[in-house]
Amino acid sequence: MGALLGMSKDKSKQIIREYIKKYDLNPYFSEELINHMTLVKFDRGEDIVTLGNKMDYYYLHIEGKLKIYTLLENGKKVLIRFYSPLSVLGDLEYSFDFPCRAFVEALTPAELIAIPMDTLRELTKDDPGFLRFLNETVSKKHYQFSVVSFMNLTYPLENRVASYLDSISQGANHQTIDEFKTCTIGEMAELLCTSYRHLSRVLNDFEQKGMIQRNRGKIKIVDFEQLKELSVGLFE
Repeated sequence: MGALLGMSKDKSKQIIREYIKKYDLNPYFSEELINHMTLVKFDRGEDIVTLGNKMDYYYLHIEGKLKIYTLLENGKKVLIRFYSPLSVLGDLEYSFDFPCRAFVEALTPAELIAIPMDTLRELTKDDPGFLRFLNETVSKKHYQFSVVSFMNLTYPLENRVASYLDSISQGANHQTIDEFKTCTIGEMAELLCTSYRHLSRVLNDFEQKGMIQRNRGKIKIVDFEQLKELSVGLFE
């Protein structure tokens, strides 16, 4: 489940209540349910959800940035999107109890509120407030996925690469990181469903236009404005 944050139980509950208030979640979560919430932290690169595993916890993502990707039958990774707070993990699994259909990885150090799934189901099966919240989050997620799927099919690779770089350059608390170590070009091409050669051409073009600089596996974004003009928010 990740590491419990090192603080007293009272302090943990106080912070949870502050987040509940910050994101205006009081109408959806009862006092009894809040008492079953736990603060957890995941380090950068740590898996929060694993493809094919049972979802034992329902998560409210409150800090940091997450990457969601899946595997094709041939073993290749495909990027689905990135999550920023507030986002929810486990809403589909709450209703149907099927195995997780994607990996969720902490792109930056991330904090989440965890609720045991069995406890959540038991306490909320007749709770109109939480069921309304569930309906809203599932509907929003389906809409976003349909939009992203359509855009991925229609936008050229230049826009997809710009969107990817724009997304992963956003660190915790929305502080922009202008230099970061990327995965290999091969892995990046795999995530974006393109060829190594095509991606290399796009990155070379970005470098020639003064948008980025590459050095020993790191990419430094030089011109954020030019990058954002090409980015179409595909993965957000």
